[in-house]
Amino acid sequence: MKHFLPIVVGLLLAGCATHPWHRSRDYSGDFVIHPEYVHPARPGMTVGELQHILGPDYSILPEDVPATDHTGVRIVSTREGEELYRIRTVGGVILTDSDVINGIIVTNTRFQTEAGLSPGDPLSKAIELYGKPSVRWNKRTRRDDVTFPGLENTRISLKLLTADGRTALRFRDAVHVGTIGIGEH
Repeated sequence: MKHFLPIVVGLLLAGCATHPWHRSRDYSGDFVIHPEYVHPARPGMTVGELQHILGPDYSILPEDVPATDHTGVRIVSTREGEELYRIRTVGGVILTDSDVINGIIVTNTRFQTEAGLSPGDPLSKAIELYGKPSVRWNKRTRRDDVTFPGLENTRISLKLLTADGRTALRFRDAVHVGTIGIGEH
């Protein structure tokens, strides 16, 4: 009996060490773009926090294009190389754990909003799900700012593309959703 308690405690400790919550979680099955985050990335968290949550099965790498406006775009991908989404960070070319995520950009068509909109979906589906947008010309960016009524009280924004895949500067030229973003997009 005196050896029973140490054996039980030892088994419990050994069992806990291999319990699933101690391993890196597979986030590739959670393809929902929530109004405040794309699991597990959230604007406001640091790159180090995100990498710690994701674990070794995921990588965060700089994008191959130069950063603009002191914002670096980083690609979050699986070990197999599938791009899940991109994160925007305020910082230079060198990525540090303390860089703060200020936006998430989703181009992966496996992701969708809670209402069911995915990158690549036709503009008509966005209108069906989120209402007829208001359009205003932005002199600074020299493009239309498009606001969907169903997204006004969220951090979700849509970038629209033309038929040939270029960013639609004018709403009338847009035909489908190019990217879905949270925060800085």
